[in-house]
Amino acid sequence: MYRSDPNGRTLSIRELEIINIVARGKSSHAIASALDVSVNTINTHLKRIFEKLDVSDRVSAVMRAYALGYIVSAASSDADFSSRLTACRSSS
Repeated sequence: MYRSDPNGRTLSIRELEIINIVARGKSSHAIASALDVSVNTINTHLKRIFEKLDVSDRVSAVMRAYALGYIVSAASSDADFSSRLTACRSSS
């Protein structure tokens, strides 16, 4: 799930978490509530994700992230997503 980019454009663990939640159709407010951070924090993460993926909106970000293998399949359960995210955190 975690890809390395020699140009320093790799998504951080938190950015991966957020783009996967965005891919499930959640709003910035819902993501902020779920992660117990402010909406401004989520919007800052989204801005950085857009820059790293060279896109300008959520749909394009999700499409690019999916093409790069950053998105855990929507068919996967939330438990599967959580376990994969935990594995990424422990390996970094």
